[in-house]
Amino acid sequence: MTESTVTLTTADGLSLEVRRWQDDTVPHRWTFVVVHGLGEHSGRYQHLAAWFTPLGATVYAMDQRGHGRSGGQRGHAPGLNPSNTPITSTGRSSALRC
Repeated sequence: MTESTVTLTTADGLSLEVRRWQDDTVPHRWTFVVVHGLGEHSGRYQHLAAWFTPLGATVYAMDQRGHGRSGGQRGHAPGLNPSNTPITSTGRSSALRC
């Protein structure tokens, strides 16, 4: 399993880190996007990626605002309105092709 990262920039200029895990020895069959909880970071889900990638999954996980390697006030979420978060576009973004 290989891990790569890319940094996305939000409309308000904040940097968000996205991790991608993939097993290059098996064909890609599906995409799995992990959304971590409060007080966590995307790296905590490497074990989950290790389980799914041999089955053909490409796994993405984004450090949300204020978490992990992303920018923003530590542990602060500005709100839960889906239009204020890049989570809804994470799976569609061409920038995720790390």
